[in-house]
Amino acid sequence: MKRLLIALTLLSSLLFCGSVFGKDVEMDFFLIDFCGGCHGRVEQGCGDCTKIDGLKLKYREMFPDDELSMTFGNLRYDKSAMPELERRLEQMGLTYSPEEIALPIVFIDDEAFLADGTMDDDIKDYIETGKTPGFVDLLKEKKEYEESLQTGKVVYIYSSYCEDCREVSKWLTYSLPKGYDLIQYDLYTEEGQAAEEYYLKAMNIPEDEYVLPLIIYGDEWFSGKDSIYLSLKSRIQEKPRQQTVVYEETAGPDETESEAESEEP
Repeated sequence: MKRLLIALTLLSSLLFCGSVFGKDVEMDFFLIDFCGGCHGRVEQGCGDCTKIDGLKLKYREMFPDDELSMTFGNLRYDKSAMPELERRLEQMGLTYSPEEIALPIVFIDDEAFLADGTMDDDIKDYIETGKTPGFVDLLKEKKEYEESLQTGKVVYIYSSYCEDCREVSKWLTYSLPKGYDLIQYDLYTEEGQAAEEYYLKAMNIPEDEYVLPLIIYGDEWFSGKDSIYLSLKSRIQEKPRQQTVVYEETAGPDETESEAESEEP
């Protein structure tokens, strides 16, 4: 009886420890972390970066029972980060290319995963089971999936004489993911004025909240430079490949016919 009690005590202790103390997981991240204060513009930041804090919070919430040890190689400031990233990828037979391998990347043991949210389920499976199809196969699956999706569409209304619009126009050239269509309307054209009227009504945008430039993505809108900088990229990541209604495509056959009839003498 005494031996049975001892055995049960040991078993309960092991179960208790297993439920409270998880695995020790070492996560090595490589990323480019810009200062949130510059809203994504290409210029030297102040060094007060937020992307690292976001990754820490995200993965600690994903693995609350595990003891996570995280290191961060910031390619923007740490000169040794890029050679180390290239060395690790070369061990897998890969060459780093921003077009093929999106940052941030996380290494767990000798396995690599994209840490942009697209491989989070694979990270969970690896930490829980120790199994993964491998980084090369995961990249291939991701590419095949993205190619099967429709092209994402972003509508952009601007003015040629708007300083904020000029800044946002430059920002959009490198901020939109590859494969996205940018449909642009200049307010100093008849088409642009008609598109502005259509979207203000269709999106139910309050007059007192509307400033240029204006972005429509899916069923959401972002008015003004700051709103676009802060929200557009995160929405694209959360809701990829949204099919925004294009103004020219809104006129149905009946409308086209009626317009033609009205032009007849």
